[in-house]
Amino acid sequence: MEFSRPENARKLNRLRVLTALRENDDLTRASLATLLGLNKVSTGEIVSALIEEGFVEEIGKLEKKGGRPGTILKLKNDSAVVLGCDIKTRSCSVAIFDLLARPLRSEQFPLENIKTAEELRDQLVRVSAKMVKMLQKRVLGMIIATNSQIEGQKVVYTTQPLLEDADFEKLFDGCPFPVSLVSALEAEVEAERFQLNSSLEETLLINWGEHLTSALILKDRIVTNNYFGHMPLTRTGTCHCGGTGCLETLSSGYGLRKQTPEDLSVRDMMKEEEKYRPLIEKASLYLGKAIINALSATGARNVILTGGISNLPEYYQQLLVSLIEKEGGPSFSNVPIRFSDYREKGSLQGSGVLALDRFFFQRNLLVSLGFDLL
Repeated sequence: MEFSRPENARKLNRLRVLTALRENDDLTRASLATLLGLNKVSTGEIVSALIEEGFVEEIGKLEKKGGRPGTILKLKNDSAVVLGCDIKTRSCSVAIFDLLARPLRSEQFPLENIKTAEELRDQLVRVSAKMVKMLQKRVLGMIIATNSQIEGQKVVYTTQPLLEDADFEKLFDGCPFPVSLVSALEAEVEAERFQLNSSLEETLLINWGEHLTSALILKDRIVTNNYFGHMPLTRTGTCHCGGTGCLETLSSGYGLRKQTPEDLSVRDMMKEEEKYRPLIEKASLYLGKAIINALSATGARNVILTGGISNLPEYYQQLLVSLIEKEGGPSFSNVPIRFSDYREKGSLQGSGVLALDRFFFQRNLLVSLGFDLL
């Protein structure tokens, strides 16, 4: 993007105004211009356009000593919405988010009777259309998160058979709003960044759910690793990848189900915790060993655990942390380990955050261009 071209500079300044209004209270045209280092005329023109489009509103006067009181500006949070979607192994969740990434409504449907990517798309479109119709808001776009490795908009590796080799550009061609596909890991990272209001640089995020994956958050990019769960830790146990002794067979939801004759989920195991405690303890300890290996390989200084199984009672969480402190030695004893508040909802929340960024605020673009937004 050439900053010297007036139309590009205006687009960037518009994005900066939107982000400033989202992250600050009691801004007037004058204080907004000062905050962003813009002249008052340009700021006033951008604000007027945003008011006309319905994205910004005036909510009263800001009283101050001396001079004329300024008019307070506010982002109109309900003026538009985005859609977020999370495709898991057995179900699909869809949610509508306002401009502050607050979920307004969500629905979930099972995947057991859906046989193709086209059938999944059709059901997703039906559910989304019903939700949008009920709220009667303009839709800026949709982000779909899935436990997959993605190149462009094509799935090249996935744990969801419905999406094997799916081309999302073709799949959603003709949709009335833009649709984009992202990895669940990327969405989970954005959910944590948004909640903590932090870049999370040098953080290792681990999704502990039906499958085990990880992401290393660096200053300028997110390095996703869908093969984290296939780290070999024992000499026995055949994994669905064809390998032996993978972490996936020991600690993931998939692996734990395969270790019970009843094919139980972790949630069902917790209903008979005393019976399945040794199995869940072992899963926690092996994940702790894998985290030590990952910290050694990446040099990460923080760990965030998310996903459905990270919601285990504190006893198992502490078991994992204690093993890292004991076996990791001085290098890792002080590494902060945080359990996400989102758990299994992280990728759905993150899909909404990403949709807002990609189709409206473009905050990540501004950060990449060197603008200080904090």
